[in-house]
Amino acid sequence: MAKRMEDPEEKVKITSVSDAYSLLKYLSKESQEYMVGIYLNSSNELIAKEVIAKGSLNVVRVLPRDILYYGLKHNCNGIIIAHNHPNGSSKPSEEDINFTKKLSQLALEMGFELLDHIIVGKNDYFSFAEKGLI
Repeated sequence: MAKRMEDPEEKVKITSVSDAYSLLKYLSKESQEYMVGIYLNSSNELIAKEVIAKGSLNVVRVLPRDILYYGLKHNCNGIIIAHNHPNGSSKPSEEDINFTKKLSQLALEMGFELLDHIIVGKNDYFSFAEKGLI
């Protein structure tokens, strides 16, 4: 499902949350929760975007290994994860906060940097990095 960026002319560089959000805002229209991973090289250029999991109306079940597996597969440096809230709110749940902390630590131990976790709402987003939570 991932598209590997081979041609240097096609490289997409992620330098801000808005760059990442532009790749993810389509999630605001989904009626089920999705978890998506964006995998970047050391220059923050897109290597791959993966749909990690598709959930139900209000939950998507993901283990850190599901996300980190693709980090290993794509030999990336940085990871941005994102999921949507079909109810329209971009506010993180306590479970979102705890999962992000755990994933950030595990990613670091494996040699990756979790750059952000973005929650896509109906008309906006929540960035853990912007709020200083990563």
